[in-house]
Amino acid sequence: ILSLKPVFIAREQVYPSREFLWLQLLNKGHRLVAMAVADAHSVHGNGVGGWRMYMPSVSDEPAEIDWRENSRHAKAGRSILTTGPFLQVRTADGAGPGEDTRSSGGVELAIRVQCTDWIDIDRVQILVNGRPRPDLNFTRKTHPDMFGNGVEKFSRKVRVDLSEDAHLIVVAAHEEMTLSLGYGTSDQAKLRPCAYHNPIFVDV
Repeated sequence: ILSLKPVFIAREQVYPSREFLWLQLLNKGHRLVAMAVADAHSVHGNGVGGWRMYMPSVSDEPAEIDWRENSRHAKAGRSILTTGPFLQVRTADGAGPGEDTRSSGGVELAIRVQCTDWIDIDRVQILVNGRPRPDLNFTRKTHPDMFGNGVEKFSRKVRVDLSEDAHLIVVAAHEEMTLSLGYGTSDQAKLRPCAYHNPIFVDV
């Protein structure tokens, strides 16, 4: 289970995190799919759903959802991992998480982040081959015009210039806020709002 935290964006860690190891394995060409899950071990003090996954579906009617379709999407990495923020990312030609696209010189990512009224995000960071690039780091402090205060927190098209093949991951997070308002005494309350996706692979 990978649990990317906002701190990985800018701070060094003494020991390699699971996230760091995953990103390095992706750089080595291993298409390992990140998955998220939350479980409960007792009746009191648990926060089921602290980490969850979103995947595409042919229907949003519960009775019509096909678990076999979900399984195919999960195995292919067509998923978003999140503690709350709802993140959507697509290239101009429609490629999304877990998918491939070809583009000479780079791609344009359409990024949209929505949140319920008790959480927020204050940073959107695009990782190129697992590394944060300064020109692809957007915060409420440095780019206030890019962020909203309603349900829709971020909705932008961002150009990512590339000179070589790359895998791209968008991370949307809040660096200070926790989930305490929604999860109370649960250990899940210590988590921060954070969402990211399995890579989009770009053939330059």
